[in-house]
Amino acid sequence: MEMKDDVLIEVKHLKKYFLKSQGLLSTLFREDKGYIKAVDDVGFSIRRGEAFCVSGESGCGKTTLGKTILKLIEPDEGQIIYRGEDIAPLEPKEMRKWRTKMQIIFQDPYESLDPRAKVYDSISEPLIVNRLVKSYSETRERVMQALELAGLVPVENYIYKYPHNLSGGERQRVGIATALALEPEFIVADEPSSMLDVSVQANLLALLKRLRKEKNLTFLFITHDLSVAYCFSDRQAIMYLGKIVEIGPTVELAASPIHPYTKALISVVPTIDRVKDQQPIVLRGETPNPDNIPPGCRFHPRCYCKVERCSVEEPKMVEYTPGHYAACWVQEEEKVKKGNELCEKVIL
Repeated sequence: MEMKDDVLIEVKHLKKYFLKSQGLLSTLFREDKGYIKAVDDVGFSIRRGEAFCVSGESGCGKTTLGKTILKLIEPDEGQIIYRGEDIAPLEPKEMRKWRTKMQIIFQDPYESLDPRAKVYDSISEPLIVNRLVKSYSETRERVMQALELAGLVPVENYIYKYPHNLSGGERQRVGIATALALEPEFIVADEPSSMLDVSVQANLLALLKRLRKEKNLTFLFITHDLSVAYCFSDRQAIMYLGKIVEIGPTVELAASPIHPYTKALISVVPTIDRVKDQQPIVLRGETPNPDNIPPGCRFHPRCYCKVERCSVEEPKMVEYTPGHYAACWVQEEEKVKKGNELCEKVIL
């Protein structure tokens, strides 16, 4: 995929494997160690000010991908090019200069905050650790500004509260304020609204959209909810078993999905204007074990339109329309067939 001048971060051939835990008998008999391929040769780029979404079923590797890009988890292979510099091989001390520019909003607002720390302490700690403030008055001012940006007003009502005094939505806003306090330019939002009520979700997404516009923030937005992705993101990638199978503009991907997996996901999204004879695509079977990924296309055991080639050879990403890519042998053969038919018409 092409590299543009306005690209903030680019991921190339990123891999993260986890060693599978072994039982006593496996250890005694020295059986071969297995690996869970959480992120397997993933690549994409995100432009400055863009909201890029990664979607897929639970366990597909979305969260691991986000944490690996921020180097909260060390990558095994690949490049993470941020502002033109490959940060993948950097040591923790060398990463300090990037930490203030790259932040994360965690999924669970009940686990991401220290229950023993007040709101003020949670937000001020990263400011102090990164030596961004020189006095108590400056620290307090930065904390209050962050809380105000996150919509927790009046600030005085929240600054000295403990997490157990807050609702789920308020806790998540504290998490957002903690990230904003460092004035980042790139934020990984790991399903920030998934554990909240629908009305609270809407308010939170509206807040993130406003902050993105006002602060020119760049987002890697992780969600399993395609409707949320449609509302928030500019481009979207669909992951399956650690690999991206389709990527493209969000609106186009929703209207004209290419990969069978994407089609199945979109077909079950609730809508009020669904055509009466349009039936949801129900995938058969279970997601394969990530430590025993099937050969060929990893989706083929559940695919409803597979061909013989799918079980033997792994498909590569192919561009179908400008910026819209997918990895599927069936669709690629259909594209070639249509191209040949068009050529025959031109010749005739």
